[in-house]
Amino acid sequence: PCIKKLVMRGFKSFARETTINFDPHMNCVVGPNGSGKSCSYDTIVTLSNGEEIKIGELVEEQIKKSELIEKLDDGIYVNGDNSMEILSLNKDTMKTEKMKISKFIKREGEIIYKIKTRTGREVKATGCHPVMIFKEGGIRSTLIRDLKNKDLIATPRLIEINEGKKYDPELARLIGYIIGDGYIAKDRIEFINQDNEIIEDYKTLVSKYFTKDLKIRKERNATRIYIRDKDSVRKIRDFFYKGYARSITSEIKKIPYFLLAADKESISNLLAGLYDTDGSVRKDIGIIEFCTKNKALADQIQGLLLRFKIISKIKKRSCCAVNTEKKIKRDYYYIYIYGKENLEKFSLSIPLRVKHKKENIKMNLMRDIITNPNIDLLPQEINHHIKELSKLLGIKIKPLRKKYPFFAAYIEDRCLPTRQGILKILPLFTGKLAI
Repeated sequence: PCIKKLVMRGFKSFARETTINFDPHMNCVVGPNGSGKSCSYDTIVTLSNGEEIKIGELVEEQIKKSELIEKLDDGIYVNGDNSMEILSLNKDTMKTEKMKISKFIKREGEIIYKIKTRTGREVKATGCHPVMIFKEGGIRSTLIRDLKNKDLIATPRLIEINEGKKYDPELARLIGYIIGDGYIAKDRIEFINQDNEIIEDYKTLVSKYFTKDLKIRKERNATRIYIRDKDSVRKIRDFFYKGYARSITSEIKKIPYFLLAADKESISNLLAGLYDTDGSVRKDIGIIEFCTKNKALADQIQGLLLRFKIISKIKKRSCCAVNTEKKIKRDYYYIYIYGKENLEKFSLSIPLRVKHKKENIKMNLMRDIITNPNIDLLPQEINHHIKELSKLLGIKIKPLRKKYPFFAAYIEDRCLPTRQGILKILPLFTGKLAI
Protein backbone atom coordinates (compact mmCIF):
# COMPACT_ATOMS: atom_id res chain seq x y z
CA PRO A 1 0.00 0.00 0.00
CA CYS A 2 1.06 3.59 -0.53
CA ILE A 3 -0.03 7.00 0.73
CA LYS A 4 -2.24 8.64 -1.89
CA LYS A 5 -2.79 11.99 -0.23
CA LEU A 6 -2.11 14.01 2.91
CA VAL A 7 -4.86 16.20 4.42
CA MET A 8 -3.81 18.89 6.91
CA ARG A 9 -6.05 21.06 9.03
CA GLY A 10 -4.97 23.29 11.94
CA PHE A 11 -1.28 22.33 11.53
CA LYS A 12 1.33 25.14 11.52
CA SER A 13 0.33 27.53 8.71
CA PHE A 14 -2.40 25.19 7.37
CA ALA A 15 -5.34 26.40 9.45
CA ARG A 16 -7.66 25.76 6.53
CA GLU A 17 -7.94 22.23 5.21
CA THR A 18 -5.13 21.60 2.72
CA THR A 19 -4.71 18.46 0.62
CA ILE A 20 -1.46 17.28 -0.95
CA ASN A 21 -1.93 14.54 -3.56
CA PHE A 22 0.99 12.11 -3.98
CA ASP A 23 1.91 10.66 -7.35
CA PRO A 24 3.19 7.04 -7.58
CA HIS A 25 6.81 8.16 -7.21
CA MET A 26 6.38 10.02 -3.91
CA ASN A 27 6.26 7.96 -0.73
CA CYS A 28 7.10 10.28 2.15
CA VAL A 29 7.22 13.87 3.34
CA VAL A 30 10.19 14.87 5.52
CA GLY A 31 10.90 18.12 7.38
CA PRO A 32 11.60 19.29 10.95
CA ASN A 33 8.89 21.10 12.85
CA GLY A 34 9.16 24.86 12.38
CA SER A 35 11.35 24.72 9.27
CA GLY A 36 9.48 27.45 7.43
CA LYS A 37 11.33 29.64 4.95
CA SER A 38 11.82 33.19 6.21
CA CYS A 39 13.70 36.39 5.34
CA SER A 40 14.94 39.01 7.79
CA TYR A 41 12.69 41.98 8.58
CA ASP A 42 14.61 44.45 6.37
CA THR A 43 14.73 42.24 3.25
CA ILE A 44 13.33 44.17 0.28
CA VAL A 45 10.48 42.49 -1.59
CA THR A 46 9.49 43.61 -5.10
CA LEU A 47 5.75 43.70 -5.69
CA SER A 48 4.31 42.86 -9.09
CA ASN A 49 3.73 46.57 -9.83
CA GLY A 50 7.42 47.36 -9.22
CA GLU A 51 7.06 48.92 -5.79
CA GLU A 52 9.52 47.80 -3.11
CA ILE A 53 8.83 47.23 0.56
CA LYS A 54 10.59 45.64 3.50
CA ILE A 55 9.11 42.20 4.09
CA GLY A 56 8.78 42.96 7.81
CA GLU A 57 6.66 46.05 7.12
CA LEU A 58 4.56 44.11 4.64
CA VAL A 59 3.83 41.33 7.15
CA GLU A 60 3.19 43.73 10.04
CA GLU A 61 0.76 45.73 7.90
CA GLN A 62 -1.20 42.61 6.98
CA ILE A 63 -1.27 41.39 10.58
CA LYS A 64 -2.71 44.74 11.73
CA LYS A 65 -5.41 44.61 9.04
CA SER A 66 -6.40 41.00 9.68
CA GLU A 67 -9.27 40.09 11.99
CA LEU A 68 -8.05 36.51 12.46
CA ILE A 69 -4.48 35.87 13.64
CA GLU A 70 -3.36 32.25 13.89
CA LYS A 71 -0.64 31.07 16.26
CA LEU A 72 2.39 28.93 15.45
CA ASP A 73 4.84 27.27 17.83
CA ASP A 74 7.35 30.00 17.05
CA GLY A 75 5.22 32.88 15.79
CA ILE A 76 1.96 33.93 14.17
CA TYR A 77 0.47 34.18 10.68
CA VAL A 78 -2.52 35.56 8.80
CA ASN A 79 -4.04 34.45 5.52
CA GLY A 80 -3.73 36.63 2.45
CA ASP A 81 -6.77 37.79 0.47
CA ASN A 82 -5.11 37.10 -2.92
CA SER A 83 -5.04 40.84 -3.66
CA MET A 84 -1.27 41.25 -3.45
CA GLU A 85 1.33 39.83 -5.85
CA ILE A 86 5.09 39.58 -5.70
CA LEU A 87 7.70 38.66 -8.30
CA SER A 88 8.86 35.08 -7.86
CA LEU A 89 11.17 32.72 -9.74
CA ASN A 90 9.54 29.80 -11.59
CA LYS A 91 11.96 26.86 -11.30
CA ASP A 92 10.60 25.24 -14.48
CA THR A 93 10.85 28.24 -16.82
CA MET A 94 13.62 30.05 -14.87
CA LYS A 95 11.73 33.29 -15.39
CA THR A 96 10.27 35.72 -12.89
CA GLU A 97 6.50 35.44 -12.55
CA LYS A 98 3.80 37.23 -10.64
CA MET A 99 2.56 35.14 -7.70
CA LYS A 100 -0.23 35.90 -5.23
CA ILE A 101 0.71 35.98 -1.54
CA SER A 102 -1.34 33.38 0.32
CA LYS A 103 0.08 33.79 3.85
CA PHE A 104 1.98 36.35 5.91
CA ILE A 105 4.07 34.67 8.62
CA LYS A 106 6.08 36.21 11.47
CA ARG A 107 8.59 34.04 13.30
CA GLU A 108 11.32 34.63 15.84
CA GLY A 109 14.48 33.00 17.09
CA GLU A 110 16.04 31.59 13.92
CA ILE A 111 19.63 32.15 12.77
CA ILE A 112 19.88 34.64 9.89
CA TYR A 113 22.30 34.07 7.02
CA LYS A 114 23.53 36.74 4.61
CA ILE A 115 24.13 35.93 0.94
CA LYS A 116 26.13 38.27 -1.27
CA THR A 117 26.59 37.62 -4.98
CA ARG A 118 29.44 38.74 -7.21
CA THR A 119 27.19 41.43 -8.70
CA GLY A 120 26.69 42.95 -5.25
CA ARG A 121 23.14 41.74 -4.65
CA GLU A 122 22.42 40.79 -1.05
CA VAL A 123 19.72 38.96 0.84
CA LYS A 124 19.36 37.93 4.48
CA ALA A 125 17.24 34.90 5.35
CA THR A 126 17.00 31.89 7.64
CA GLY A 127 19.04 28.78 6.89
CA CYS A 128 15.98 26.89 5.70
CA HIS A 129 15.04 29.48 3.07
CA PRO A 130 15.34 27.90 -0.41
CA VAL A 131 17.32 29.24 -3.37
CA MET A 132 17.42 27.85 -6.91
CA ILE A 133 20.48 26.00 -8.24
CA PHE A 134 21.26 23.76 -11.22
CA LYS A 135 22.08 20.22 -10.13
CA GLU A 136 21.82 16.72 -11.60
CA GLY A 137 20.55 17.99 -14.91
CA GLY A 138 17.77 20.23 -13.66
CA ILE A 139 16.71 23.27 -11.66
CA ARG A 140 16.37 22.39 -7.99
CA SER A 141 16.01 24.21 -4.71
CA THR A 142 18.56 24.01 -1.93
CA LEU A 143 18.62 25.50 1.55
CA ILE A 144 20.72 28.55 2.28
CA ARG A 145 22.47 26.79 5.13
CA ASP A 146 23.75 24.17 2.66
CA LEU A 147 25.36 26.71 0.30
CA LYS A 148 29.14 27.01 0.09
CA ASN A 149 31.35 29.90 -1.00
CA LYS A 150 31.41 30.26 -4.82
CA ASP A 151 28.25 28.19 -5.31
CA LEU A 152 26.04 29.53 -8.12
CA ILE A 153 22.42 30.50 -7.47
CA ALA A 154 19.78 31.72 -9.92
CA THR A 155 19.14 35.47 -10.07
CA PRO A 156 16.92 37.37 -12.55
CA ARG A 157 18.32 38.88 -15.76
CA LEU A 158 15.06 40.75 -16.43
CA ILE A 159 12.42 42.20 -14.12
CA GLU A 160 9.01 42.74 -15.72
CA ILE A 161 6.23 44.42 -13.75
CA ASN A 162 2.55 45.22 -14.12
CA GLU A 163 2.83 48.78 -15.35
CA GLY A 164 0.19 50.95 -13.75
CA LYS A 165 -0.75 54.51 -14.54
CA LYS A 166 1.66 56.22 -16.93
CA TYR A 167 3.85 58.74 -15.12
CA ASP A 168 5.37 61.91 -16.59
CA PRO A 169 8.79 61.08 -18.15
CA GLU A 170 10.03 64.68 -17.91
CA LEU A 171 9.12 64.96 -14.23
CA ALA A 172 10.80 61.59 -13.65
CA ARG A 173 13.98 62.96 -15.29
CA LEU A 174 13.83 66.05 -13.05
CA ILE A 175 13.58 63.84 -9.97
CA GLY A 176 16.64 61.96 -11.27
CA TYR A 177 18.54 65.26 -11.51
CA ILE A 178 17.60 66.21 -7.94
CA ILE A 179 18.64 62.81 -6.57
CA GLY A 180 21.94 63.00 -8.45
CA ASP A 181 23.13 66.59 -8.01
CA GLY A 182 20.52 68.15 -5.75
CA TYR A 183 20.62 69.14 -2.11
CA ILE A 184 17.23 69.14 -0.37
CA ALA A 185 17.39 71.46 2.62
CA LYS A 186 14.50 72.40 4.90
CA ASP A 187 13.96 75.77 3.21
CA ARG A 188 15.50 75.41 -0.26
CA ILE A 189 16.51 73.08 -3.07
CA GLU A 190 20.04 73.48 -4.44
CA PHE A 191 21.30 72.01 -7.69
CA ILE A 192 24.90 72.21 -8.89
CA ASN A 193 26.20 70.96 -12.21
CA GLN A 194 28.77 71.86 -14.87
CA ASP A 195 27.18 70.46 -18.05
CA ASN A 196 25.26 73.10 -20.02
CA GLU A 197 22.81 70.55 -21.43
CA ILE A 198 21.73 69.55 -17.92
CA ILE A 199 21.71 73.07 -16.47
CA GLU A 200 19.38 74.33 -19.22
CA ASP A 201 17.13 71.26 -19.05
CA TYR A 202 16.91 71.52 -15.25
CA LYS A 203 15.88 75.20 -15.43
CA THR A 204 13.25 74.40 -18.08
CA LEU A 205 11.75 71.52 -16.09
CA VAL A 206 11.68 73.39 -12.75
CA SER A 207 9.98 76.35 -14.47
CA LYS A 208 7.43 74.00 -16.06
CA TYR A 209 6.48 72.01 -12.94
CA PHE A 210 7.24 74.27 -9.97
CA THR A 211 8.44 77.87 -10.21
CA LYS A 212 10.18 80.30 -12.53
CA ASP A 213 11.68 82.11 -9.54
CA LEU A 214 15.18 80.64 -9.65
CA LYS A 215 18.36 82.09 -8.16
CA ILE A 216 21.40 81.25 -10.27
CA ARG A 217 25.01 81.63 -9.15
CA LYS A 218 27.98 81.00 -11.40
CA GLU A 219 30.87 79.35 -9.64
CA ARG A 220 34.36 78.53 -10.83
CA ASN A 221 33.60 75.32 -12.69
CA ALA A 222 29.87 74.90 -12.21
CA THR A 223 26.48 76.59 -11.91
CA ARG A 224 24.44 76.51 -8.70
CA ILE A 225 20.65 76.94 -8.94
CA TYR A 226 18.42 77.67 -5.92
CA ILE A 227 14.70 77.10 -5.45
CA ARG A 228 13.42 79.03 -2.42
CA ASP A 229 9.70 79.23 -3.20
CA LYS A 230 8.12 77.60 -0.12
CA ASP A 231 5.33 75.78 -1.95
CA SER A 232 7.75 74.36 -4.54
CA VAL A 233 10.23 73.26 -1.87
CA ARG A 234 7.46 71.51 0.06
CA LYS A 235 6.20 69.67 -3.04
CA ILE A 236 9.68 68.46 -3.96
CA ARG A 237 10.44 67.37 -0.39
CA ASP A 238 7.15 65.46 -0.26
CA PHE A 239 8.25 63.36 -3.24
CA PHE A 240 10.90 61.83 -1.00
CA TYR A 241 9.73 62.02 2.64
CA LYS A 242 6.38 63.63 3.32
CA GLY A 243 6.37 65.61 6.54
CA TYR A 244 10.09 65.07 7.16
CA ALA A 245 11.44 68.04 9.17
CA ARG A 246 15.19 67.80 8.50
CA SER A 247 17.40 68.12 5.42
CA ILE A 248 17.14 65.17 3.03
CA THR A 249 20.83 64.36 2.58
CA SER A 250 22.53 62.01 0.13
CA GLU A 251 22.70 59.34 2.86
CA ILE A 252 18.90 58.96 2.86
CA LYS A 253 17.89 60.38 -0.53
CA LYS A 254 16.58 57.63 -2.80
CA ILE A 255 14.08 56.98 -5.57
CA PRO A 256 10.48 57.58 -4.39
CA TYR A 257 8.52 54.33 -4.15
CA PHE A 258 5.76 55.54 -6.48
CA LEU A 259 8.34 55.95 -9.27
CA LEU A 260 9.40 52.31 -8.96
CA ALA A 261 5.93 51.42 -10.24
CA ALA A 262 6.11 53.82 -13.18
CA ASP A 263 6.08 52.93 -16.88
CA LYS A 264 9.35 52.07 -18.68
CA GLU A 265 9.60 55.43 -20.46
CA SER A 266 9.49 57.25 -17.14
CA ILE A 267 11.95 54.79 -15.56
CA SER A 268 14.37 55.29 -18.48
CA ASN A 269 14.17 59.08 -18.06
CA LEU A 270 14.66 58.77 -14.30
CA LEU A 271 17.81 56.69 -14.90
CA ALA A 272 18.95 59.21 -17.53
CA GLY A 273 18.62 62.00 -14.96
CA LEU A 274 20.67 60.00 -12.47
CA TYR A 275 23.43 59.04 -14.92
CA ASP A 276 23.56 62.51 -16.50
CA THR A 277 24.42 63.91 -13.05
CA ASP A 278 26.19 61.36 -10.84
CA GLY A 279 27.14 58.93 -13.60
CA SER A 280 30.27 58.79 -15.72
CA VAL A 281 31.44 56.96 -18.84
CA ARG A 282 35.07 55.88 -18.96
CA LYS A 283 37.05 56.72 -22.12
CA ASP A 284 39.84 54.22 -21.62
CA ILE A 285 37.68 51.16 -21.04
CA GLY A 286 34.03 50.42 -21.77
CA ILE A 287 32.54 51.05 -18.33
CA ILE A 288 29.58 53.17 -17.23
CA GLU A 289 29.79 54.10 -13.53
CA PHE A 290 27.45 55.54 -10.92
CA CYS A 291 28.63 56.50 -7.44
CA THR A 292 26.56 57.05 -4.29
CA LYS A 293 26.92 57.00 -0.49
CA ASN A 294 23.50 55.37 -0.25
CA LYS A 295 23.42 51.56 -0.50
CA ALA A 296 19.61 51.58 -0.77
CA LEU A 297 19.81 53.90 -3.80
CA ALA A 298 22.45 51.69 -5.42
CA ASP A 299 20.20 48.65 -4.96
CA GLN A 300 17.24 50.54 -6.45
CA ILE A 301 19.23 51.57 -9.53
CA GLN A 302 20.55 48.05 -10.04
CA GLY A 303 16.99 46.71 -9.91
CA LEU A 304 15.66 49.34 -12.33
CA LEU A 305 18.44 48.57 -14.83
CA LEU A 306 17.14 44.99 -14.91
CA ARG A 307 13.86 46.35 -16.34
CA PHE A 308 15.94 46.83 -19.51
CA LYS A 309 18.00 43.61 -19.17
CA ILE A 310 21.06 45.65 -18.17
CA ILE A 311 23.21 43.64 -15.77
CA SER A 312 25.34 45.69 -13.37
CA LYS A 313 27.69 45.11 -10.49
CA ILE A 314 27.80 46.97 -7.15
CA LYS A 315 31.11 47.33 -5.37
CA LYS A 316 31.74 49.10 -2.07
CA ARG A 317 34.86 51.26 -1.94
CA SER A 318 36.24 53.39 0.88
CA CYS A 319 37.55 56.73 -0.39
CA CYS A 320 37.56 60.50 0.16
CA ALA A 321 35.12 62.84 -1.57
CA VAL A 322 36.89 65.09 -4.09
CA ASN A 323 34.88 68.20 -3.08
CA THR A 324 35.75 68.22 0.63
CA GLU A 325 38.68 69.85 2.42
CA LYS A 326 38.83 67.21 5.16
CA LYS A 327 40.02 64.04 3.49
CA ILE A 328 37.90 61.64 5.55
CA LYS A 329 37.40 58.20 4.07
CA ARG A 330 33.79 57.08 3.72
CA ASP A 331 32.04 54.14 2.13
CA TYR A 332 30.76 54.68 -1.40
CA TYR A 333 28.86 52.29 -3.62
CA TYR A 334 29.87 52.10 -7.27
CA ILE A 335 27.55 50.60 -9.86
CA TYR A 336 29.48 49.29 -12.87
CA ILE A 337 27.97 48.48 -16.26
CA TYR A 338 30.33 46.81 -18.72
CA GLY A 339 30.37 44.44 -21.66
CA LYS A 340 29.24 45.33 -25.18
CA GLU A 341 25.78 43.78 -24.74
CA ASN A 342 25.06 45.85 -21.62
CA LEU A 343 26.47 49.06 -23.12
CA GLU A 344 24.29 48.60 -26.22
CA LYS A 345 21.18 48.10 -24.09
CA PHE A 346 22.04 51.17 -22.01
CA SER A 347 22.62 53.27 -25.14
CA LEU A 348 19.29 52.20 -26.65
CA SER A 349 17.19 52.41 -23.47
CA ILE A 350 18.55 55.31 -21.38
CA PRO A 351 18.21 58.73 -23.13
CA LEU A 352 21.27 60.60 -21.83
CA ARG A 353 21.58 64.30 -22.68
CA VAL A 354 25.22 65.01 -21.84
CA LYS A 355 27.04 65.01 -25.16
CA HIS A 356 30.45 63.75 -24.00
CA LYS A 357 28.90 60.81 -22.14
CA LYS A 358 26.92 59.74 -25.21
CA GLU A 359 30.02 60.09 -27.38
CA ASN A 360 32.09 57.97 -24.99
CA ILE A 361 29.49 55.20 -25.08
CA LYS A 362 29.38 55.35 -28.88
CA MET A 363 33.19 55.23 -29.07
CA ASN A 364 33.34 52.23 -26.75
CA LEU A 365 30.71 50.39 -28.77
CA MET A 366 32.84 50.83 -31.89
CA ARG A 367 35.66 48.97 -30.16
CA ASP A 368 35.87 45.20 -29.99
CA ILE A 369 34.76 45.00 -26.34
CA ILE A 370 34.99 41.57 -24.75
CA THR A 371 32.08 40.90 -22.42
CA ASN A 372 33.29 40.30 -18.88
CA PRO A 373 32.89 36.56 -18.22
CA ASN A 374 32.69 36.85 -14.45
CA ILE A 375 29.05 38.00 -14.13
CA ASP A 376 26.77 36.00 -16.43
CA LEU A 377 28.00 32.59 -15.32
CA LEU A 378 26.34 29.20 -15.61
CA PRO A 379 26.93 26.16 -13.36
CA GLN A 380 29.98 24.02 -14.19
CA GLU A 381 27.74 20.98 -14.56
CA ILE A 382 26.59 22.49 -17.87
CA ASN A 383 30.02 21.54 -19.28
CA HIS A 384 29.12 17.88 -18.91
CA HIS A 385 25.96 18.37 -20.97
CA ILE A 386 27.91 20.30 -23.64
CA LYS A 387 30.40 17.41 -23.87
CA GLU A 388 27.65 14.79 -24.08
CA LEU A 389 25.75 16.73 -26.74
CA SER A 390 28.94 17.22 -28.76
CA LYS A 391 29.55 13.44 -28.72
CA LEU A 392 25.96 12.73 -29.66
CA LEU A 393 26.09 15.08 -32.66
CA GLY A 394 29.59 14.03 -33.70
CA ILE A 395 31.18 17.47 -33.21
CA LYS A 396 35.00 17.25 -33.09
CA ILE A 397 36.68 19.85 -30.95
CA LYS A 398 40.16 19.72 -32.51
CA PRO A 399 39.38 21.61 -35.77
CA LEU A 400 37.29 24.15 -33.78
CA ARG A 401 39.82 24.81 -30.99
CA LYS A 402 41.40 27.90 -32.58
CA LYS A 403 38.11 29.58 -33.54
CA TYR A 404 36.25 28.56 -30.37
CA PRO A 405 38.86 28.32 -27.54
CA PHE A 406 36.14 28.66 -24.89
CA PHE A 407 34.31 25.68 -26.45
CA ALA A 408 37.42 23.57 -25.83
CA ALA A 409 37.56 24.91 -22.26
CA TYR A 410 33.95 23.82 -21.68
CA ILE A 411 34.54 20.35 -23.15
CA GLU A 412 37.65 19.92 -20.98
CA ASP A 413 35.82 21.34 -17.94
CA ARG A 414 38.47 24.00 -17.34
CA CYS A 415 36.17 26.89 -16.49
CA LEU A 416 32.59 27.87 -15.78
CA PRO A 417 30.51 28.36 -18.94
CA THR A 418 28.98 31.76 -19.63
CA ARG A 419 25.73 32.72 -21.29
CA GLN A 420 27.62 34.61 -24.01
CA GLY A 421 29.85 31.60 -24.70
CA ILE A 422 26.87 29.25 -24.98
CA LEU A 423 25.14 31.61 -27.42
CA LYS A 424 28.28 31.65 -29.61
CA ILE A 425 28.57 27.85 -29.86
CA LEU A 426 24.82 27.22 -30.16
CA PRO A 427 24.93 27.43 -34.00
CA LEU A 428 27.36 24.48 -33.99
CA PHE A 429 24.64 22.32 -32.45
CA THR A 430 21.67 23.71 -34.36
CA GLY A 431 23.65 23.33 -37.61
CA LYS A 432 24.10 19.64 -36.97
CA LEU A 433 20.44 19.20 -36.06
CA ALA A 434 19.38 20.88 -39.30
CA ILE A 435 21.33 18.40 -41.43
